Amino acid sequence: FMTIPDPANPGATLPAWKVIWPAFGATNQLLAALSLLVVYVWLTKEGKKRNYVFIPMAFMFVTALASLYEITRANFAPNGQRFVAVVGLFLLLMGLFMLLDTARNWKKISSQGRAAEPAGAAPV
Repeated sequence: FMTIPDPANPGATLPAWKVIWPAFGATNQLLAALSLLVVYVWLTKEGKKRNYVFIPMAFMFVTALASLYEITRANFAPNGQRFVAVVGLFLLLMGLFMLLDTARNWKKISSQGRAAEPAGAAPV
């Protein structure tokens, strides 16, 4: 029910949900990408086929991170909403951190998956 000044139209106001909605949508997409990342890591550790999860995960990460970047860039502009920019930047950095942390630990994750494979099993 809260309204805030519309930066694009001086003197007008916008409902607050309209300002934060794009960040909310990008957050949902980032959560989906992180969920797929967890499934991908789990399948790797279990030594199971996992390639069918990789393509949607990569697409979701690229889409969500690009959207968060654009939301952050647009809202740090002189007529943007600083709160939305800070939320977008925080989410962007957290998503990148999760992705980079997984990449950094990938050798350990994938070696645990190979150890779980029975002798003579073909690698996935």
